[in-house]
Amino acid sequence: MSTDDTIRDALDTLIRARPGFWTRTSCGVTRSLAPIPALLDRNAYSHETSRTRVLLVGGLSGRRDDVDLALRALELFAGGGDALLLRVAMSAVPCANPDGLRMDDAPGNGAGGNPSGEYPPEGKFYYDPEDPEKRYLWRWVCFQAPELVLELNTGPSVTWEYNQAAQRLAPGLGGKSISGGQGFLSALGSGHPDGLGTIPGLRLTATEEQLPRELSRLFGILRQVEDLPKSEARQALDARRGRSKVEIATVLAAAYGHTFEPVVYTQGVPISGRLRLHQLEPKSENPVPDISNLLETFTTGGIPQ
Repeated sequence: MSTDDTIRDALDTLIRARPGFWTRTSCGVTRSLAPIPALLDRNAYSHETSRTRVLLVGGLSGRRDDVDLALRALELFAGGGDALLLRVAMSAVPCANPDGLRMDDAPGNGAGGNPSGEYPPEGKFYYDPEDPEKRYLWRWVCFQAPELVLELNTGPSVTWEYNQAAQRLAPGLGGKSISGGQGFLSALGSGHPDGLGTIPGLRLTATEEQLPRELSRLFGILRQVEDLPKSEARQALDARRGRSKVEIATVLAAAYGHTFEPVVYTQGVPISGRLRLHQLEPKSENPVPDISNLLETFTTGGIPQ
C-alpha cells in the first residue's frame, strides 16, 4: 500500500537496480508544499537520443491502487532487460496527487481541487489555491515533450484508450478513442498544448494481474516501431532551439520593453534591449519613437499605462 515513504523507497530501489539510467526528482509541489515525486530518465530532455521517450503517469486520482499499479509497471519495465531499456527512455510520475493519497481524499487533493479533472489548467497557475498539482504536471509534461504519455488506472477489465495524437499505436492494442470530457490525455492530444504541439497519449485500465501482459504488448510494439516520430511538442521545442540569437531577441522585444510599470531596473533592461536589437537589425521597426513617448509621458505627468 503506497505512502510517501514507500513511493520514495520504490523509486530509490529502481535507481539502484539500474544505475546511470534514472534520478529521483519532483515535477512540482502540492498546496501543502509536498513534492510530487518523479523518476527522470537520463535522456528525458535530450534532443539527440535515439531512444523513445515515454512518460508514465499514475495516481492522478489519488487512489492507492492506481499508485501501486504505476510502481508495479516501473518494476516490470526495469526488469524487461537491457534491450528494452536501451530502446525506451521511461520517466514517470507514479503519484500525481500525493496530498489526495495522503489525506485519503481521492479524487480530490485536500485543497478543493481535482488533479484528474479538466485540462488544460488556466489562470493563477502555480499560485492556484486549489489545483497546483494539475498546473505543475501540465507544464512539466509539455516541456518534457515525450513521444508517448502512458496513464495507468486500475479497473476490473483491460481497456486501452488513445488520444487523437496516438492513433498510430491504437490498432496493435485494440484501443478505442478516449471519450468523455477534456481530461489530461485528451488535452495533450489536440491543439497546441502550452503553445507547443500535441503529445500522443495512451490510457491503460487493468488489474495488477493483467498488467504484465498488457505492458508486454505495448513494449513489443515500441520495439518493433523503427522510427516512432517525435511528438509535435518535441518538434516545436527543437525548432525553438534552432533559432538564432536575433530571432530570439525579436520575440522577446515584442513582449518586453514597452512600459515603465512598475518603475524598477528590470523594466529598463528590455527597453535597452530593443534599442540594441535595432542596431543589429536596422531594417527592423525603429523603437525610438515608442520609447520617446514613454519617457515624455513619464516626465510630464507620471507613470505611463
